[in-house]
Amino acid sequence: MAQWLDQEWIPQDVHLRMAECAKESYVNSRLSGETDVMSIMMSVSESLESRWSEFSDDSFVSAWDVGNYVADYLTLRAGVETCACSAKVVTPKGFDD
Repeated sequence: MAQWLDQEWIPQDVHLRMAECAKESYVNSRLSGETDVMSIMMSVSESLESRWSEFSDDSFVSAWDVGNYVADYLTLRAGVETCACSAKVVTPKGFDD
């Protein structure tokens, strides 16, 4: 996610912090047995939104933009057509498809 934000805008430390928050939310969702992309997207978006004061000063996107990106990324990884909420899903460096 941080790579996407860095490419879409400019490299910023806030992108790493936002990605870490999204990762924590994703991992917690999956550990609790969640598999539904929409539920995971909502969890990520709501988690970011609840902490938005940590990110808002430097971010060019909203918590919901990030959640939409997560949904696109997960559906792409699952081999399902995305809703194209994001311009382009970025494959992380070193990540084998």
